[in-house]
Amino acid sequence: MIVVCTGMSGSGRKSAICTMLGCIKPDKVKLVNIGEKMYEKSRELGYSISDGKILDSSEKDLDYLRAIVYEDIIRAKDRGEDIIINTHACFRWNKYITKAFDYYYLTKLNPDLYITITDTIYSIYGRLESTKWKGRNAL
Repeated sequence: MIVVCTGMSGSGRKSAICTMLGCIKPDKVKLVNIGEKMYEKSRELGYSISDGKILDSSEKDLDYLRAIVYEDIIRAKDRGEDIIINTHACFRWNKYITKAFDYYYLTKLNPDLYITITDTIYSIYGRLESTKWKGRNAL
């Protein structure tokens, strides 16, 4: 089974996924955090990206890193692994909306389930204010 889970920063997506994993056999399901894997791949390729700076990369570089990560996921699917993919749907960065996934790869993966985590703006704001984004948000 392939599950794609999205949600904006501060929505509680990571904790919701951990709760889902607690309800199933976590040793039987592979969790892939797309952003973390993109950082990992950049280090493997010899051009490490500083934490929190990946969206400062060119769109071409982001597309390339994302493609490498999704190719790995497709290989895992072909081996019959059950996978939960943790990703944003898009980002607001430098006043622009930026894509966070590629429809080509989602079509190739053909997920069994899409989940979008949402919450109230007040809860999201509160979560973001307890992170490195403190003071950079406004209601």
